[in-house]
Amino acid sequence: MTKRTTSTPEYKLRGRRSRFRISKEKELGKQTNWRVQAKVKAHKSSTLARVRVKARSGYYFDKKPYLKQENSNNSMALKPRAIYRDSKGRALTYYFYLVYKGGKREWSIANRMKLKIATSLLAIPTEKREITHINAPTKDFGSRGGILPISVYGTPGSRFWFTCTRKSDGSSLLETQEIDKSNTNDPTSILKTTTYVNPYTGAVIPMFFGTVGDDGVANCAVIIPSVVAKSTILTSGTSGAKAIQVVDTDGVMVNDRLFHKQINRYVPVKVNDISNTTTFNTDINVTLAADSRLNFGRNDEYHITFHARQVESDEIQTTWGTNIPTTQPTYIIKQYIEPTLVLKATEGEAWTLTATDINIIGKAGRVVNAKSGLRRRYKIRYTASHGSNFTVVRNPVFSAEDQTASDWTNSVPGDNGGTSVLIQNAKITGTGTQALVITADVYIYRWGYSDVTMTLNLDSLINV
Repeated sequence: MTKRTTSTPEYKLRGRRSRFRISKEKELGKQTNWRVQAKVKAHKSSTLARVRVKARSGYYFDKKPYLKQENSNNSMALKPRAIYRDSKGRALTYYFYLVYKGGKREWSIANRMKLKIATSLLAIPTEKREITHINAPTKDFGSRGGILPISVYGTPGSRFWFTCTRKSDGSSLLETQEIDKSNTNDPTSILKTTTYVNPYTGAVIPMFFGTVGDDGVANCAVIIPSVVAKSTILTSGTSGAKAIQVVDTDGVMVNDRLFHKQINRYVPVKVNDISNTTTFNTDINVTLAADSRLNFGRNDEYHITFHARQVESDEIQTTWGTNIPTTQPTYIIKQYIEPTLVLKATEGEAWTLTATDINIIGKAGRVVNAKSGLRRRYKIRYTASHGSNFTVVRNPVFSAEDQTASDWTNSVPGDNGGTSVLIQNAKITGTGTQALVITADVYIYRWGYSDVTMTLNLDSLINV
């Protein structure tokens, strides 16, 4: 709460007539007494002086100054002339006329009249513009993207700006966004952007700028796009091959995942290498029609970097509060393509293996439980046949801790991108016959952030 003060204002009186005298007496209780002597005409008001009452530095008047009188029969008055206020409307200086209201005799203003201007002052609160808190949820987004709400809290009038860039290629998410902040309660409202020169790369990219409102918050939003970072057209078809011809490969990266109407979403197909400006190779054979659209997606990050915005015309510049320890706080938003787990079996012997791949799509970083809505348990069943009898050497072993002890590849979560799987009850039945059955129970406990293929090689487990 602002406290009242007894700080003495500054006074200045300047006479308008030669036939009067105003002399300053000692200060009493921080108020200045003035002795007034003058000659005036009877029955006629007279302006004796101009009076300026100015609050000392750091204070303002919460009430209009008024006159206290002795030996005057209340014949004196302060007639308002002007008021000087600051940008907040606080009165800093009053200008008055000191007026004699008139008496019965021509020379009736009393000698030794004493006047005192009473004032009431308050200290001007120390003002600051400070960003105290930023709420930009660092949640992960899926392949479809979405809207990221951002709230910036601080003292009203605090200014800020930020950039939002895609890590993989440095592009900005604000390039096509114009934000209408007419409704600050709408989390999808976006401020109009201007440009910013990255001091490290020299790139000119858009930036978002805004001002904290009277309610202490500025709400806005960033639209997180889908994982598709590049789209192009096939210039020729391909059938069961890896070489792909497109209009251009600009913006295509190794390990980008392909999305096409002829590619099964359960079977991840990725860019293996880029040959030239119009040709790249996939990691597996594909069949794609000419003149069709091909999209490229990738796991990515978006970096939202905030700055306290300084405006030369502002009397008070914006600073960061103590809850924001860095001068350029950065929030990292991660986006992942839904990972695929592929369970498969292989053999290199001269016998027939019927082992259809099991392809499972999950949610990046999700724990598999009742709340996630993701399926946990799957069953493996492969068959093998030969003209001679099989001999089973041993049953398969799965280890999520030691890769060398596991018959399945990529079984350790720390090495496969974070997917945690347990395979139990693995066994091979039918030893001594010409037909074998390989079965196992698969339990998925947590999804990682990348595609994983776990392959069971049966060569060391079965003999003919």
